[in-house]
Amino acid sequence: PPGGHGANRGRAKSRDSRGEAEDAYVDDRLSRKILQQARIQQEELQTEYGLAPEKKKAPVTVLGPGGEDADSDEEWPSLGAAGTAEAAECDTEVVVDPDDEKAIELFMNKNPPVRRTLADIIMEKITEKQTEVGTVMSEVSGCPLPQLDPRVVEVYRGVSKVLSKYRSGKLPKAFKIIPALSNWEQVLYLTEPEKWTAAAMYQATRIFSSNLKERMAQRFYNLVLLPRVRDDIAEYKRLNFHLYSALKKALFKPGAWFKG
Repeated sequence: PPGGHGANRGRAKSRDSRGEAEDAYVDDRLSRKILQQARIQQEELQTEYGLAPEKKKAPVTVLGPGGEDADSDEEWPSLGAAGTAEAAECDTEVVVDPDDEKAIELFMNKNPPVRRTLADIIMEKITEKQTEVGTVMSEVSGCPLPQLDPRVVEVYRGVSKVLSKYRSGKLPKAFKIIPALSNWEQVLYLTEPEKWTAAAMYQATRIFSSNLKERMAQRFYNLVLLPRVRDDIAEYKRLNFHLYSALKKALFKPGAWFKG
């Protein structure tokens, strides 16, 4: 009968509505549970490292699909908003929270040992070579560094100027072949890594992590990339986006990354 069909449709619609409400409630409850665990872990970290926890609102449990956590938008931003924020990160000055700065200082050595940069090591080897008198092998430095052709020096001095102003685009071919050279450290020193832009450091890390063996990649990370990252954090209290990307790219050689 017509009335029976209408009743069946009404009951089916009611069941669908209840099912949607239950799914929404389960998702909402799961989200609350995740947020609660995240807050507990944050409080444990603050207690462990002696940081004064900020005052937090008492959690309010609201049953039903209509209830929303007041902090949900802050804790879990939408993917679109996160992408927009990341794109604008390079151009926006970020104010560092004092508590976050204290947390970072806990992991930083207040009296770090004097670091030997790539320039220090190369200059030391060059000085040792200059003290050799008619010897082919030096007992101190091992195999001495070969004397570079003045034309090669001139080329890589020019590469240095390019990298000091690099923003985007192709790199000089002379720079890309450095990892294939036996004396790559000596040639790399001519490009003056301490003057590279952050974008150039990212491109260099991409090239060297892909083309150097793990042991040599470790030396690049330790003597070039790591000092630059530390100096950037010390000066600006935050890490440049290109240097952060360089660290991620360096994970291409995980063993060298952790040792370097």
